[in-house]
Amino acid sequence: MPGKLTTQEVLEFLDSRPGWITFTTIGSDG
Repeated sequence: MPGKLTTQEVLEFLDSRPGWITFTTIGSDG
């Protein structure tokens, strides 16, 4: 398993976790 993810891999990972990305987005926005 590579230590770094490609942009595509990151997008696919985030896309597979809509709840997680939403929570992170809200947290980042404050």
